Amino acid sequence: AQVNPTNSGLSSSFLVTNSLASREVWDGQTSQNLFGNTITTNSTADWDGGPGALPDGRNEYSFGAIDPGVIAVTVVWGYFSAPLPFRELIEYDVLFNTVDITWGNAGPTSETSLGNTSVMDYLNIAVHETGHGAGLGDIYDVVCSGVTMFGFSTEGETKRRTLATQDINGLHKLYPA
Repeated sequence: AQVNPTNSGLSSSFLVTNSLASREVWDGQTSQNLFGNTITTNSTADWDGGPGALPDGRNEYSFGAIDPGVIAVTVVWGYFSAPLPFRELIEYDVLFNTVDITWGNAGPTSETSLGNTSVMDYLNIAVHETGHGAGLGDIYDVVCSGVTMFGFSTEGETKRRTLATQDINGLHKLYPA
């Protein structure tokens, strides 16, 4: 995978470390190595999700303009209609919004309180978006507001850096442990 630090306001080392950590959160819950353990920086890595876009063979994390209020968006390419053993994820790309969001580290993980509310926690959102890269969708039922794949977040939130039981169960349906 590759991460493009351009427009992020974050250091390359922070982005590499936290992008890799977001992938390891998911890999740690299955016996399969879904994402690998290498991330590099590349200033040409970009989101390939525009109209008519095709995959370019790279899983990419980048920063740019998205509609205000949208935190990030992930596009996934693959074969999804076959029975589970024959499904295949080909590529995913993530675009983090820079229109109205300042990215950073909101502080220690907390289930009960917010960290630094002046930044959107990169790792918190990267874990969620990487879940899309694994093939999971958003959850919008407020009863599940504590799960990583819940479709909303806020500045300062860090609780989605780790997976809830529902996230792990969804992952195991796609990739048995």
